Amino acid sequence: MEFWWFFFLFRNFTVQPIDAKHFSSGVEAEPTNLWLAGIFNKLKGKLLMKNARISVIALALSALVAGQALAADPAAAKTREQVRAEYIQAQRNGDVIVNGEIGLTAKQLNPDLYPAQASAQGKSRADVQAELREAVRTGAVVAVAESGQTRSDLDPQRYASANTVAGKSRAEVKAELAEARRNGDVVANGEIGLTAKQINPDLYPTEVTAQGKTRA
Repeated sequence: MEFWWFFFLFRNFTVQPIDAKHFSSGVEAEPTNLWLAGIFNKLKGKLLMKNARISVIALALSALVAGQALAADPAAAKTREQVRAEYIQAQRNGDVIVNGEIGLTAKQLNPDLYPAQASAQGKSRADVQAELREAVRTGAVVAVAESGQTRSDLDPQRYASANTVAGKSRAEVKAELAEARRNGDVVANGEIGLTAKQINPDLYPTEVTAQGKTRA
């Protein structure tokens, strides 16, 4: 408020220089001009101080925000050498995926070429290999990395006998699979999950309606 009031007061004001003639004759400059010049310099000094304080506060806030961002994201604080060292270690241990189609790492494809790591929860290397063989046998290995679909999801007919429900014999499972094929209930398009009957309904018989109704 003070600044704008004084700006309006002497917007057309110019400070007259004090020449040597006045000094030599002992005539002093007009007190009004000196008083206004002093007020102007005082206000100018206040504005400079205020701008300096704002700049210091802005720098402090920027440093604080940057520190919090680094603390919240430890990965951002990693150097290029650290990331490269981690990647080299993963290659050395065989943890890098080498087959994108089925999502297996180099160690899973060739376990004998890589050092065995400490077994987690008491599992030995033989146990891990047995679990991997079982997953491959039942089609539980990921076949499409983008969607997470397993081999069994894409080709259920091939792994139907491996995923037998407890209590059912192999003959029963084969009979159910044959019945599903006959009725068109087998998935024919793995990308969209449609059965053969849904794609070509005219090629398969309609189901018998329950509650005594005959087939149309």
